[in-house]
Amino acid sequence: MAKAVIFDKDGVLMFTETIWHRAFQDTLRSYGINEEYTWETHQKISGKPSFEVVENLRNVYGFEAPIHEFVEKYRSR
Repeated sequence: MAKAVIFDKDGVLMFTETIWHRAFQDTLRSYGINEEYTWETHQKISGKPSFEVVENLRNVYGFEAPIHEFVEKYRSR
């Protein structure tokens, strides 16, 4: 039986936000969005639930994609 559990919030043990930033940018490009996905935009959505993230990105970049499809794509990158 486990004696301890470690929860890693981004930036504590590993800073993974740059990886997620690139995954979002690559996913947006796969939908034909070639505008730059800025760090400022990324910070606004960081830590939010997936459905909220995709809804925000759809509003900012004006593309249509099912939430589950977009989430699968960015998580696989």
